[in-house]
Amino acid sequence: MKSIIFFLFLSLTLTAFAGRGKNQQQRIKQGVESGELNKKEAHKLRQEQQQIRQDRKDALADGELSKEEKLKLHKERNQASKHIYKQKHDGQKKGEKPAQGIDVGDHEDAMDNTADE
Repeated sequence: MKSIIFFLFLSLTLTAFAGRGKNQQQRIKQGVESGELNKKEAHKLRQEQQQIRQDRKDALADGELSKEEKLKLHKERNQASKHIYKQKHDGQKKGEKPAQGIDVGDHEDAMDNTADE
């Protein structure tokens, strides 16, 4: 009985995680279509999404997702969401250069900083 509950919980957790990733992908797509994101920004944001998916795959390699792994992935998704928001709201118009100061390609460092808080 406990194993059934565990697998249901794991299944729901993974489904919710996947849904959040799809939502973030949609936000990136919408940003490109509206001109809020240029191709370079969108590429970096998509790379960040891919890295999070790879981190999830690595975390599940042993068949389990530990509490620490869940927390790390949750923080990565939060950071990615902030990156999407900042890039979409940087005031740039279609065809302009990307805003300086937001490096979404290095979310590992951002994760290390948030873990200390």
